[in-house]
Amino acid sequence: MKNTEAALKLSSNSHVTIAVDDFGTGYSSLKIVADLVDKGVLKVLKIDGSLIRDVLSSHAIWKVVDIVSVLSKRLETKTVAEFIESREELTAIRSMGIDYCQGYYIAKPMTIHELVAWIKTLQ
Repeated sequence: MKNTEAALKLSSNSHVTIAVDDFGTGYSSLKIVADLVDKGVLKVLKIDGSLIRDVLSSHAIWKVVDIVSVLSKRLETKTVAEFIESREELTAIRSMGIDYCQGYYIAKPMTIHELVAWIKTLQ
């Protein structure tokens, strides 16, 4: 995120919640995360699928994802894990306290009409 001021302005003028996508890769700076949390703007850290994809095969990645979960709890933000493809990944991610998951194991991408029908099957 190059312009945190734009995020602050958007957040203060609406009910928009800010999420940091692909956390753990690219340009997701811990300083930016801390600044946005301090200002009450950041509510969600979305853990990049490239980390989740290897969480079962790499002890180091397991530790990184676990620490992101701890960091998020300490910052009082929610976490989302992308790319959940199996029951084993879901179990591992849940054991770390990740708040939300997305991926083909949960459900495939769908239109709004498909989503409404799918939600009805869960009730």
